[in-house]
Amino acid sequence: MKKIKPGYIILLLIGIFVAYKYFFDNSKEVNYYTQEVGKSLTDIRHEDYFALQNKLSDNLKNSLSIDDIKHYIDTIKLGREYKFVLSDYDKKPDSVVVSGTLIYKNSEKPLKVIYKDNNGTLLIESQKIGNSSLEPKSVKFPINSKSF
Repeated sequence: MKKIKPGYIILLLIGIFVAYKYFFDNSKEVNYYTQEVGKSLTDIRHEDYFALQNKLSDNLKNSLSIDDIKHYIDTIKLGREYKFVLSDYDKKPDSVVVSGTLIYKNSEKPLKVIYKDNNGTLLIESQKIGNSSLEPKSVKFPINSKSF
């Protein structure tokens, strides 16, 4: 029986350690982003407009009214029996793009959320579920008009 050289054993152990660390860290991030999306989906399902507003970035919070958030939640009509499946995330230095699917009994809707990292807290920069986007719907004053 041929004896394995110690150098090969060390390289094998390092390879196993690196692979384990990569997959373990990746699964931690997947769980974290799935939980963050789950929190906002719970707010949508409970029609908790103010809780969803508190999860928005300052840019989005300043441009959306509670009526805009209510309209967004009403168009989604998220029931109790749904499941979110994360398909991909793209982590950048100041933002994270999370993509996935909301699965209902008879249908599926794509979901895409862009989070802004604010000192370790993820704030929603934009969110789209199916054809519904979290964006201002109403006209706000002042209305820009040309002077004659």
